[in-house]
Amino acid sequence: MIRGLKRANSVCTFAFRRHWASLSNDDSGKEVLFTCQGRCIFKGCKVTFTSHVDKNLQLHVKFRGTVRHAKTEKACRYISGSDREAMKKVLKRKLSRLHYLEQMKKLDSEALASGCRDGCPSKDV
Repeated sequence: MIRGLKRANSVCTFAFRRHWASLSNDDSGKEVLFTCQGRCIFKGCKVTFTSHVDKNLQLHVKFRGTVRHAKTEKACRYISGSDREAMKKVLKRKLSRLHYLEQMKKLDSEALASGCRDGCPSKDV
């Protein structure tokens, strides 16, 4: 889910506010299986989203608001799940500062300028 959101908006760091699953049988073909809502965690940023996954497993996202990030503010999502396990393996054989710098080079220029550091673990890990 978060990877789909990041493809649509790479400059915000999102936090989920609410989510729910539905199991209704609707003949219209637009059955929604999963719905969630969230927001950008940057202070002052008004971007919110509502997304749902339909029965064809397609993600549909609707963003509202405008991006507004302070130049000095930095934020990133927690690393969890399979990404966390992969990070453990990498950090066993590489210095965290070196890995941080390598990940920073992979960020696109818009995300870097906005202060979004998703995918870049803290250099103090």
